Amino acid sequence: MKTVDTTYFINRNRELRRLVGRITNRGQCSALVGEPRVGKTSILHYLAAKTWQDNFGEVEYQLHFAYFDLQTIGSQFTQANFWEQAFYQLDDGKLFAPEKSISRAYNSCRESGFSTFMLERFLLQLGEEKIRLVLLLDEFDSLLFHPVLNRGEFFGSLRSLASRCDSLAMVIASRQSLSSLNTSTQELSRTGSPFFNIFEEITLGAFDEKTTQEFLSLSQKRLSSGDHKYLVRIAGGHPFFLQIARSSLLDEYEEKTKGESLRWQKTGERLLDQAKHIMDDTWRLWTPEMKQAFVTIALDEMPVILGEKQFDIPALVESLADLAPEVRSLKARGFIRDDKLLSSGFAVGAEVMLWWLADQLIIALRSNDELGAWLRSQQWDGTFFKKKEKDQLVKAAYSVGNFLKGGVETFITAAAEGVGKGISGPK
Repeated sequence: MKTVDTTYFINRNRELRRLVGRITNRGQCSALVGEPRVGKTSILHYLAAKTWQDNFGEVEYQLHFAYFDLQTIGSQFTQANFWEQAFYQLDDGKLFAPEKSISRAYNSCRESGFSTFMLERFLLQLGEEKIRLVLLLDEFDSLLFHPVLNRGEFFGSLRSLASRCDSLAMVIASRQSLSSLNTSTQELSRTGSPFFNIFEEITLGAFDEKTTQEFLSLSQKRLSSGDHKYLVRIAGGHPFFLQIARSSLLDEYEEKTKGESLRWQKTGERLLDQAKHIMDDTWRLWTPEMKQAFVTIALDEMPVILGEKQFDIPALVESLADLAPEVRSLKARGFIRDDKLLSSGFAVGAEVMLWWLADQLIIALRSNDELGAWLRSQQWDGTFFKKKEKDQLVKAAYSVGNFLKGGVETFITAAAEGVGKGISGPK
């Protein structure tokens, strides 16, 4: 999915206000945290475009943005390469004119191999000129696997320079929380401060109801109110899922597919095909505890969507109390939402996520080993589950298999036909 054109960029106003406020206020650092395809990269590009400046009054510093997609840098990319590329994006052909003292300071910094000492001197001079470099570092957590830059020297220099120089600010985009980033790099700084404690974390989750409707209205062809309700039901407020679902439904209109239910069913099938890749990748990096919380909430909801009696899983639902941090994280990132009608108190944020999990359970049941191999793959074997919780999980999974003898298409058809209205979608 391409990033959103700034012309059509909607919402995220609260996050943008916080980001812009921190960038313009002494160059403070921020971390955009969220799962893939929730709009982190789009926000970074929106910041770089600077179209927001007219809405925020005068800014004391002249802002220059340097964007990096850190997934694309080579394995031999060094600290010197990083700074040279950053300052190359800073130069507009006038800043580093030969006759300017700032140009001479930059050349000295470059000749030193961009040592932290010389970088600080140069950045302080930029500050005297009221110039601020804002580093936009996308896919930041990929640095944890970089053979050269995953070093205390590099992370420490970023922290030190941003702390000491008003002329430098950073916005990083990461799947991992700041806490996780600090934990992952603590071996690189055993006696020093955590590298990322100068950042403020801003979590990107699902769109709210108002923004979801605004997004769905971004079309030359007007969708019906029923279309909107269906798309919200299957895609929730997830930006990428909404984009795929809306586009797929519009395609069905273009192809002149007859009948509302059939259009919706075909839209659901196409959305699931696209969502599988996102959910597979997301699931892979979740902790066992986050997976347990999500599975419990999904199992509590699945039978209700199909008009069946809820599974008897009290031990699993009770375990959610011990998973409060994971539940908060899932909610903040838009994977679950409040629903007082369900015994767990929550529902899955987008029904397509629930379809994906049902598909995983159906596949796992084929091994005929009471989910043993699947449980081990989730790191749930051993003592992770109490016996009663495990028994209830396995029993519920088999019940899902009995409900879905026709495959996950049972869920897709149910959504298209409106089974379980008022329960399976956001209120």
